[in-house]
Amino acid sequence: IQPAVVSRAESLPAENRPAALELTCIEQGDEPEQRATLRLGPDGASGGGRTARLRLPQQRLCQLLMGYQGIDALRRAHADACIEEDVPVVRALFPEGSPHMWSIDHF
Repeated sequence: IQPAVVSRAESLPAENRPAALELTCIEQGDEPEQRATLRLGPDGASGGGRTARLRLPQQRLCQLLMGYQGIDALRRAHADACIEEDVPVVRALFPEGSPHMWSIDHF
């Protein structure tokens, strides 16, 4: 997903563009906390600067990545998902869409 995220990061104003995005799937049940960092500079370069952080349960993170729910809807249930400063960044990187999945036919 890094190439898509990097191209979306380029649309952010330079003064608001973080150098990286840290994604954290929070611990749930038997699943330990897991992290990944995406570099938002050209060609995945970090370029220094701040790191935006996003913390969500795995299912909610997948919904955000696929555009099923936007960050605003997710923050209603997970207010600590990200700090206010990072909301516009997350909105730009993972816009809410209108994904559709076809259900399988039942005969």
